[in-house]
Amino acid sequence: MHLTETAHSLNLILGLPPQTLVNLSLVTPADALTAEVVNERLSHLSEVRPDLLALGAGYDSQEAQVRAAILAQFPSLGIGINRARDTSNVDTVGLSISLSLPLFSGNRGNIAIERATRTQLNLEYQARLAQAAIDVDQLLQLQGLLQAQLDNLQTYLPTLESLVTRATRAYQQGDIDALTFLNLESTWINKQLEQLSLQQASWNNRIALEALLALPAYPQTPVPLPENTAGDKK
Repeated sequence: MHLTETAHSLNLILGLPPQTLVNLSLVTPADALTAEVVNERLSHLSEVRPDLLALGAGYDSQEAQVRAAILAQFPSLGIGINRARDTSNVDTVGLSISLSLPLFSGNRGNIAIERATRTQLNLEYQARLAQAAIDVDQLLQLQGLLQAQLDNLQTYLPTLESLVTRATRAYQQGDIDALTFLNLESTWINKQLEQLSLQQASWNNRIALEALLALPAYPQTPVPLPENTAGDKK
């Protein structure tokens, strides 16, 4: 029943008809991302992660808004030349001058609003960079813990499998009782399930790192970085 529900859920995610049979292959262990690769990517994160690129563009746009608000506090002088000709072919040239004065507040209100918006964007930008560094560090530590547990389990599993094989023969020959055999076999199965759970956690951790660092799925070679690096927003 559980297998059927899982198959239907998978077909739903893939947009396939409910009765479609999907052939699945065994998942290879997730390759660990080295600290060097992660740190290099992290140093260029503002150039590759979409949300940071969007915030950077928003900051630049808001910077232009601040400059426009500051310019608006100064008087604007306009000069125009008007030419006209009457029925007697007499040309008339006139000069018009317009002076636009800002509000008595010197547009300080609009300037303050634009600056506050710019500051908010900058704080959000810096906060996301800082949070990304914290999250990546935690995931790297978790990656190491998961790998250590998998390594220990991989060392222990062959010995346990050998014991189960010998216990099976002993049980068939009547040398051990059923309870002893079942306990040993149950331990073997639980350890295999534990290995699968750790492998799943390892993949989840790898996917989370890829998302945070804006890495493509399963990179085979180091991801190229932009040649021109931009500084942090001030």
